[in-house]
Formats: sequence, structure tokens, C-alpha cells
Amino acid sequence: MNNKEKGAALLTVIILGLVALAVIAALMAFLMYGKKTSIMERKYTSALEAAKGASDYIMKGLVDVSLICTTGTGVTCNCDDLLPSPNLKCPSCSSPTCPKADKISLGSFSTIGNYNLNAQILSKVETPNETIYGIRVTATNPNSQEKAEIEFVFKLQ
Repeated sequence: MNNKEKGAALLTVIILGLVALAVIAALMAFLMYGKKTSIMERKYTSALEAAKGASDYIMKGLVDVSLICTTGTGVTCNCDDLLPSPNLKCPSCSSPTCPKADKISLGSFSTIGNYNLNAQILSKVETPNETIYGIRVTATNPNSQEKAEIEFVFKLQ
């Protein structure tokens, strides 16, 4: 083998080595990104499951007539114009300055695991035979940016 062939072989080995290094670097980057995405999906899934649990509790409470409507600020208000009694119960307030109470008290279910849960009634439509609620449930982790929101419609006959 002459010097020219040795130089070409060295150049070929260096180019193939750089290509192999680039492929390995790309695979490592994809693995790291995939792991990060997987962790984010797992956290979102657990927040979503907490919100689903609160939604199930609300639906059961609507059927069982056991939810309490509050303002969230400690003010007790008359929410009969927003929520038909006795489907949801709320404290009464005779003052015209009382805001409409649209928060649903989840009681001991206001925290599940690491998540704080809030529920809010977005809308209500009444017909002679049924009442239809639009409700939003939010699950947030106060220690991170994990958050999941569920909006659902529930028909009560």
C-alpha cells in the first residue's frame, strides 16, 4: 500500500467515525427528549385522573343532592337563582351585594394526592323536566406546573 492509499483509508475512517458519532448523538438526543416527554405525560395523566375523580364526585353529588355551593371567599350568598334547590344546597344571603356563588365545594375531595381541585359551574339550563349543568374541574399541583382541566355537561332529571 502506498502513501496515497494510506491517506485515503485514514480519511475514510475519519469520515465514517464522524458519521457514526453523529448517529449516536442523534439517538442520545431522541432518548433524552423521549424520556422528558414521557415524564410530562405521566404527570399530566395523574393530574387528569385527579380531575376525573372530582368530576365523578360532583356527578354523584348532583344525583345524591349533597353538594354545597360556596363563593370561595367566605361570603355566604344566595345561589338559588343559579342553582335550583334542592339539587345543590347553598347558604343564603339576603344582601343584594352578594355575588352569585358558582364554586362547588368538594369538601375533603378538594385535595387528592399532590393536587388541589377546584370546581366551578359554568352554566345551567333548566327545562320543565331536567336541569343541564356545564361544569369545569381544575386539578393543579402547587409544587409544579402540572395542571389539568375538564369541562363536562351533566343532565339531571
